[in-house]
Amino acid sequence: MAKKNTTNANNRNPVAWMAATVSLCALVVSLYQTYLQRKQQYASVWPRLEVYSFNQIADSSYQCGFRVMNRGVGPAIIESVELQVNEKNTRQLGEFAGFLLDTRPNLAEVNNSINDLVSVGTFIPAGQEIDWLAFTAKVTDRYWLDPALQNARILIRYTSIYGEKWEVCLGCPDYPHHIKLN
Repeated sequence: MAKKNTTNANNRNPVAWMAATVSLCALVVSLYQTYLQRKQQYASVWPRLEVYSFNQIADSSYQCGFRVMNRGVGPAIIESVELQVNEKNTRQLGEFAGFLLDTRPNLAEVNNSINDLVSVGTFIPAGQEIDWLAFTAKVTDRYWLDPALQNARILIRYTSIYGEKWEVCLGCPDYPHHIKLN
């Protein structure tokens, strides 16, 4: 009888296991690289809004108000703006300015300028700083305006171009800091 040419299956087994292990390692490395690329892609367009009050004396006038700046590397898309002064809530900047001035009735000669660039649906590009609400008054009125600004609470919710949601608040406890909502 002719002898059959049989190869020992046990000799091929270690090679097959090594090939499967190398393939599995390559798959894990590929998935991890994809994960890192996605995180880097999100980080490359991360917005970081900051809201802060400012005050300055120029010539014989006093100017104060609120500024919004995007210190991130990507644009911020405004989703909502909530404004509050002494338990009075509004979403309108003009009404908010009125609430601020109503807290100090002595301020008869105060001019305000409102910039609507921070409203629902607008983009704030990276690096842009906006004088959002500014008051101009006599230098002596600063003692009335500063406490009025300190009573303000501003909450802005915004997203990145990839839909990540954030919020920043001025005048809230433990703020201003950023909260990632999703």
